[in-house]
Amino acid sequence: MKLTSTAVHALDLDTIVKNSVTIDSILVENLGCDSLYFNALTTSSTFFTATNATSQMWVGDSAWIQVTINPTATGTINDTVYVSTSDTVWPVCYTGYVAEAPAAWVNTTPLTLSTQNCGDSVNFTFNLGNTAANTNLNWSHPQTQF
Repeated sequence: MKLTSTAVHALDLDTIVKNSVTIDSILVENLGCDSLYFNALTTSSTFFTATNATSQMWVGDSAWIQVTINPTATGTINDTVYVSTSDTVWPVCYTGYVAEAPAAWVNTTPLTLSTQNCGDSVNFTFNLGNTAANTNLNWSHPQTQF
């Protein structure tokens, strides 16, 4: 059996958002000389799940395992998905960081603007914010006319 994925050693998820769903796929190839049977797919945390598309692979066949990540807490990720087959158990390690989801807000007070002539411009301000800890709010608007 051969796992074809950068995840075989450690897949770095970089930064993902708390309470969001991230999906990864691992390709499994049967390079042996006999059928390969999937046993249990297990993980070391509650927010990782793994499912396989088939229970058996013939010689020369391949199949995808889908890994779903749905973190419910912030912090560092160090998890392992264990692919158990009739041949062996392959650990696939995941690393990364779970950040709080941004909590953006905007002042919703209506703006009333009026111009006197075609081509007039009016300057105005409005407030934007982000109240989530350890997150950034970046906003820009191109310098075009409306």
